[in-house]
Amino acid sequence: MKIIVIVLLFCAAMGLLGGITGVKRYRYSSGSGTEVTRYDPVGQAGVFIFGLTSLAAALGCWKRKKFGWYLTMALIAAGTAITLWGIIMILAASWANIPTALWWTAQTVAMCYLVRWWLRQLQQFEATRAPNSEHSDSP
Repeated sequence: MKIIVIVLLFCAAMGLLGGITGVKRYRYSSGSGTEVTRYDPVGQAGVFIFGLTSLAAALGCWKRKKFGWYLTMALIAAGTAITLWGIIMILAASWANIPTALWWTAQTVAMCYLVRWWLRQLQQFEATRAPNSEHSDSP
């Protein structure tokens, strides 16, 4: 679980940093110098929202709250859907990119195993009652 929280915190930091600064890519080359690529306003807002969602999921998982499990599941499902869409776009562009599409397919399979593992983690997020917390109506 600690690894999931660390990954979510890293995603949150990168999303918030990209959303606040608007920098998509920074590259330095000794020949051409500094090259900065920026997000458009909609992309910048999307990255910022992704950062906030990742931060909320990390905090929820750290405190074992159910909303953290659901947010993490939504992020994993969105990542899987985006990867599947990428495979379709890669193959639609050119059939010569089959090795790249196969690599992305392997990533999708790995993400499906991650989903399977994450579904089994739900019981750690269930609210447990202490034995003495039940109220009985005794005369």
